[in-house]
Amino acid sequence: MVDRRHYVRKTAKLLCALDLYAGASFGGYTSNLSFDGAMMESRTELLDGLK
Repeated sequence: MVDRRHYVRKTAKLLCALDLYAGASFGGYTSNLSFDGAMMESRTELLDGLK
């Protein structure tokens, strides 16, 4: 059986890494703002799921 908390933690780390990568790659473009917002939202939902 898969430990759900471990899976969520790994997913959160992956999202963090993707967010940093996206920030480094597209930081200068305003078109990234909506993508950034979506990343923040999904990460917040993940963290809410940990409670």
